Amino acid sequence: MTALIGGSMLLIAGSAIALVFGWISAEANLIWISIGASVGAGILLALGYSRSKQEIRGGGRRPAPTSDEG
Repeated sequence: MTALIGGSMLLIAGSAIALVFGWISAEANLIWISIGASVGAGILLALGYSRSKQEIRGGGRRPAPTSDEG
């Protein structure tokens, strides 16, 4: 889950940078890259949120199996 949120933060930062440079240079491709990165960040955030809800419903992380069987 942490990787999803971290990845979305990187996409948000990249989206902002592409948007600023797209506005400055009037380059349409950079603006479309910014839009795509924003959509990707939204998807990653939605997946992170969904996984966090599943962990809450499941009682958190499962305990590691013990090796003292026998």
